[in-house]
Amino acid sequence: MIDDGREIPDGSVLDADVCIVGAGPAGLTLAQELGERGLAVVLLESGSTMAEPTARALLTAETDPDPGPDLYPDIGTLRDAGIGGTARQWCIEIDGRIWVRMAALDALDYRARSWLPYSGWPIDEATLAPYVARAMRRAGCAPAPFDPAPWIDGEHGAFHFAHGLVEPGLFLFAPRDAFTRDARIAIEARRNVRCLTMSCAVMLETGPRADAVSAVRVRSLGGGSFRVRASEVILAQGGFEVPRLLLASNDIVASGLGNAHGLVGRFLMDHQIIDAGILRASDGGLPRGASGYDMRRRGPAHGLLSFRLATDVREREALLSATTLLLPHARRSLRRRIQRPFGRGVTWRSPARRALRELRCAMPKGLAGSVRRLESVVRGLDDVLYHQTRYRRAFRPAFDIDHGGWSELADRESRFDGLDVFLLCEQAPDPDNRITLGTERDALGVPRPRVRFRWNPIDQRSAARSQELLAAALADAGIGELRYERRDGLPLVTQMSTHHPAGTARMSVSPRDGVVDPDCRVHGMRNLHIASSAVFPTAGHANPTLTILALAIRVADGIAASLMDARRAPAPGRGQGIGPG
Repeated sequence: MIDDGREIPDGSVLDADVCIVGAGPAGLTLAQELGERGLAVVLLESGSTMAEPTARALLTAETDPDPGPDLYPDIGTLRDAGIGGTARQWCIEIDGRIWVRMAALDALDYRARSWLPYSGWPIDEATLAPYVARAMRRAGCAPAPFDPAPWIDGEHGAFHFAHGLVEPGLFLFAPRDAFTRDARIAIEARRNVRCLTMSCAVMLETGPRADAVSAVRVRSLGGGSFRVRASEVILAQGGFEVPRLLLASNDIVASGLGNAHGLVGRFLMDHQIIDAGILRASDGGLPRGASGYDMRRRGPAHGLLSFRLATDVREREALLSATTLLLPHARRSLRRRIQRPFGRGVTWRSPARRALRELRCAMPKGLAGSVRRLESVVRGLDDVLYHQTRYRRAFRPAFDIDHGGWSELADRESRFDGLDVFLLCEQAPDPDNRITLGTERDALGVPRPRVRFRWNPIDQRSAARSQELLAAALADAGIGELRYERRDGLPLVTQMSTHHPAGTARMSVSPRDGVVDPDCRVHGMRNLHIASSAVFPTAGHANPTLTILALAIRVADGIAASLMDARRAPAPGRGQGIGPG
């Protein structure tokens, strides 16, 4: 069932077997997995079933006083409040429906790499493999393996590389409504699962030893406050909100829960998209086999071929993962007409964009320094215009990273004169990239998060070297010439974030190295788990959704088994119901 938390009487106490914080894909999956086993579940969601601007406002971060050159976006724009969570922002259009890319981490992503500090998961690919298949079903994916070979056929073709320098990859697609509609309907029908909307967890209460959560303190915008007592608590929020709640739960431990070694909020990672250049065949047109890299359907499954440098190449060159996506390069483009007077490719890492952000902050406080900033904006007006118009419908190309179908056009050879090449890049774990608590508070009195983020030298070198090696491999295979630009010696970043925050409550064997153990239980806490990209030690190149869901199902299995064992000798006064007490 789904209820409005604003209708819960102020001061109420709700009892359940499990309390889940966050009704995004992970939280909804956990609620279904646990509810289907007959457990009493309370699922807390700060938003509602419809868009709620007041709930979205709770997601806004405090401005970093020193944003650096990389200008990480306002994290309030990178997630959503409401049932479905960030799934509400998915935007890939196929067959009149909205989808998300799904990909599995490579075996290499789980391993410690000698050249990459802080790398290595305490679990491996085989540990998660059984849960990946179940995650695909929960996500509404058609059953299909992550094997690119069947998608490389004579009808559509694909590139053929020499010497094993490059390996193929495959994205499969899951429908958004698996979470924004189907999971909601399933939970509405379950009497033992109670989803409370407009209900924001603001504090995890503990006893004096801070070794277990005794209750989750909840406040509602426009309502009162109440508490949820549960045998097990699972944080299913994203990489921003998990550390915020842990750090804000500081009544007993001043540094926050799970933070004995100061690691909560550290190691923030995301994926960057690099404009890797334009690929043209020797005749100046589309390379042979290009149409194989369009979104297409094979049986009931939707897929998208990609490619990346082979594993041994990445290890030999000490490179992070970067998967290659190809889009048709239109001969005529309104966006490029705007860029043409400047004669250069645009980048997110722009002094002009930073000056514009500073100008907006400075204007209410006076005009000191505004003239200098305005000059910088004018000098880099192409960067500003590109990113201001990026998602405006009038400026969007007909075929982009979220819209396929170009390979089916009869006139594609006349419409397109090459391929735009983009790299979806892994980011190295860096303890100085982090979430902390700011001095500002939101409408519920919780400190807002503050983000410190840098695109660091290892990320920059890896992206640049990957670009160079791919250009050489494309030329060596006779596919075409990859022409690219650099700004200040660096690749062009088109997006500094792909809404994939990870790493801020990382998984480790030892509490000295992370926040949760290999079972995703917070070190030193008996009944607090995290099922989120926050636990990723490294993020690989893959979209995180599939791995998040697999981890959530694994957590659900472990908790269900533990509670079922406990029911054979039930503790008095716990897990007695999900109504007010």
